Amino acid sequence: MRKIFILIILLLIFLTGCNLKEGAKNFISGFEGSGETSNEQGKKEEVKDPLDLYSDVVTKTFDQSNEMLARFNNALDMLYAGQATEEEFALILVDILPESNKMLTELDSVLYDIDTTLYDFHGKLITLVNFQHELFLKSLEQANSPDVNVEKDKMREDYVKIKNEQTKLIQELKRIFAEKIAEQQKAQAEKKEK
Repeated sequence: MRKIFILIILLLIFLTGCNLKEGAKNFISGFEGSGETSNEQGKKEEVKDPLDLYSDVVTKTFDQSNEMLARFNNALDMLYAGQATEEEFALILVDILPESNKMLTELDSVLYDIDTTLYDFHGKLITLVNFQHELFLKSLEQANSPDVNVEKDKMREDYVKIKNEQTKLIQELKRIFAEKIAEQQKAQAEKKEK
């Protein structure tokens, strides 16, 4: 037992760069569950609410999605107007694809961190972002295939479907958050009454 205690002290000294006092405070506060955490300067920071964290993820996802969709839509408009060739359209899609792939990876990475009540919503969001990625892939494939006509009308329809689904998901998330906030407020009110 004494060896374990010494090992923990040595570990604390090593991890805190020989600042034993700060390391011990961080070690102890990790078990206190105070809802706060210490940053690198030792200042206390409030732990962010999981709903706020997820809201940030969704906002970032929709911002990135909309930026890519705007580029796609502008390129499609140029293709319709004859201001861009299929090759130029393909080059724009080649630029978009890595960003789209990264966005999918980021969405997958937060799956284990979200509140269980958001799993269904998150699944719908992943499905939508995958559909968008598939639109980019199929559009690129068509633009790169000289034997295939680029289905501009189908691309436009899929673009509109994505935008409509985004609107529905935003409304659904607002409803979910309103319910969660109401539950939290009710729990706090009941706690005060006790």
